[in-house]
Amino acid sequence: QDVGPAVDLAIRRYTRAVERGIGPSKLKDAIPIELFEDKLSPPKKEDIKKIPNKECLWPAALFVLGAWWMLRGIELSAARMDHVSLDDEAMTETWTLPASKTDTQAMGAARTHKCRCPEDAEGGMKTCPYHLMLEYLQMLTETFPQTTTEGSFPLFPARDGTALSKKATAEAVRMAATTAGVPLTRQIDS
Repeated sequence: QDVGPAVDLAIRRYTRAVERGIGPSKLKDAIPIELFEDKLSPPKKEDIKKIPNKECLWPAALFVLGAWWMLRGIELSAARMDHVSLDDEAMTETWTLPASKTDTQAMGAARTHKCRCPEDAEGGMKTCPYHLMLEYLQMLTETFPQTTTEGSFPLFPARDGTALSKKATAEAVRMAATTAGVPLTRQIDS
């Protein structure tokens, strides 16, 4: 059915606008969290003072904890202290997400992980979700004492105590990958 030249022109323009800049998808590789096992030491107080105001305090912890819960950057930057609860007796950690990509009605989703340390691991595994969160929360409360009274405090704050921006969260992930020795770019095999 002929729709006329004005509609044909509009369709061509809209199609061109939608397709502009799409290009091929960016290459993404898996980053095994085991690469972080010997690179997960919390920052020292004197090192925290040197971190720029809007940057993440401990990028490797953000990355590994985010990987355990399969979180996107927006979920990491929106996470708050009161979204996480630890059960020291059961050695579990529950992270309540106010909304997730599989939660179309924003009812919330709670995901729990238990300690993943082998019984013979002396001092625990650095990448264990329970022990890493325990160590992370300790570092956070030492750095920001108000976190014990403010449940809405960002779980992954910038050094100035504000929530990380989208850009700062993405930069933290890049910093973590670099720390683990993962190249940020690669050649396309042809």
